[in-house]
Amino acid sequence: MSEASNEEQQGAVVAPPLPLVEATVTSSSIRTFDDALNELKRHGYTVNSHIFASKKYDVKRPDGSTELLTDSSDLLLWARQELVPSPVVSRTPQTEAENDKPVDAKQPSTFEIWLPDGQFKTYESVGELQTDLTRGVLNKRYRARVKSPNETSETTSPENWVTIDELSKKYSELQKIIRPKDYYMRKYILYGVLGAIGLKLVDTTITFLIADKTGKLFLFWLLTLACIFGTKWLKFWPIVIYFYVMYQMGGHVPNLFIAALAAGLVGAIFGVPSGALVGTVVGHIQSKKLSRTADVDDEGVRPYLIGIVLPVAFLATALPFYVFWLTPKMAEWLA
Repeated sequence: MSEASNEEQQGAVVAPPLPLVEATVTSSSIRTFDDALNELKRHGYTVNSHIFASKKYDVKRPDGSTELLTDSSDLLLWARQELVPSPVVSRTPQTEAENDKPVDAKQPSTFEIWLPDGQFKTYESVGELQTDLTRGVLNKRYRARVKSPNETSETTSPENWVTIDELSKKYSELQKIIRPKDYYMRKYILYGVLGAIGLKLVDTTITFLIADKTGKLFLFWLLTLACIFGTKWLKFWPIVIYFYVMYQMGGHVPNLFIAALAAGLVGAIFGVPSGALVGTVVGHIQSKKLSRTADVDDEGVRPYLIGIVLPVAFLATALPFYVFWLTPKMAEWLA
């Protein structure tokens, strides 16, 4: 009997053990800093204290990518956003007539924010979202999505959710809060170009006024500026007057459009670094103010390298060359 039973046991097929089903991570399962560490390690993440700052943490994902977190509370929030699955929002099917309803392009989009406690908050405009970011109510790592006007009935996939930091790349109002140095540097580059072109045009006008004894060169310069900037208000009349005067003088007039183009080129060359320099300084000041309440991005040394070091090096080289060599040469050519 015992031998038969042994043979039956040897011939029987033993079922393999059931695989362990990994429990779904929820916001309630990550309540403390230790909970965040345990869940990250359980999912294959590596957490190390930053080499140069004890309060910062380097987190390495299973795919090899890394994330630098500023403190323990930032790591707790990041773990919730990283591990808790994105919500899937189902909507009631609409009728065919509702699906065919045209989208009003003027109607602003709304923003839905997924809070760490699992709740959702809706903002009717980017301005409202900007206000809560400034006050520190929201964190740049919170997940968000844009709800389009007259959104069709569909199931929202996890790919629709991005962090507010990623969302700010499409909205300058949010970038102004999260990355102020980069925002103000780009903004002031335009101001610098416009200001430098304006100064150069004024300088060229004064130069023609002083150098021209007869007044004809100065007159044609004013007509040239009118042809470039005045057509919006004066329509085609400056161009007609320009060619009429040129006809009366037998066509013997200098082409001052080249001089205007050169003034614009010089203004752009010196306006870009000047605007970047001023904008970076303004962005640095704004960053210090905003960091008291808002979750401002550190941005690293890149804004200072692009917005201060390179412009200063260029201006220190180009300005002496332009003022002490090129400008006297241009005066000789005009004489």
